Amino acid sequence: MADIKYTGKNAIIYLLTLIKNNFVQKDGNKVLSDNNLTDELLNKIQNNGDVNVIEGVSVNGVVLIPDNNKNVNINVPEISTDIATDATVDTKAVSPRAVSAYVAEAISDIQGIEYKILVDGEHADGVPTVSGAPGVIYLVPITGSADNTYNEFIYDGTKFEKIGTTEVNLDGYVLETELVEITNLEIDEIYNAIS
Repeated sequence: MADIKYTGKNAIIYLLTLIKNNFVQKDGNKVLSDNNLTDELLNKIQNNGDVNVIEGVSVNGVVLIPDNNKNVNINVPEISTDIATDATVDTKAVSPRAVSAYVAEAISDIQGIEYKILVDGEHADGVPTVSGAPGVIYLVPITGSADNTYNEFIYDGTKFEKIGTTEVNLDGYVLETELVEITNLEIDEIYNAIS
């Protein structure tokens, strides 16, 4: 496999030095001008007076009208642990606690997974021969393979289905010995190509 370039500490230092030398540095003696806004925005601020006043409030797309004192009241529902049956709770605005309780209840019946390594007499032709059960992944040894390699099966209620294998194939993965740090000359070539 060809060498694969990576950017190490020296390459990063070199690249940052290139960038620093080719761009204007901040100068603490320079300040922004007095008019850093568009004329339209500056005119709006000067003529309306209230620069930091919110001009509208909406909840879920519904515009709320301020009262005579320019106040808006947003009703937040009480915390409910049973959002499925509580008709008074707006399910679009439930508290995190209520959502957590709802999710916990919804997943409470989920069955865990158990692994069972099958031995001789519990499989034939690479397929389990035991009675299948839900929530179990059956591991059938792969003959002629390295130790601790298995085909994985689940029982779907009528038959066993192969879902995978425990074999690990690292073909195509990069080896540490194939990594070569990018050189300063290569950084210069890349930098000059985009300059």
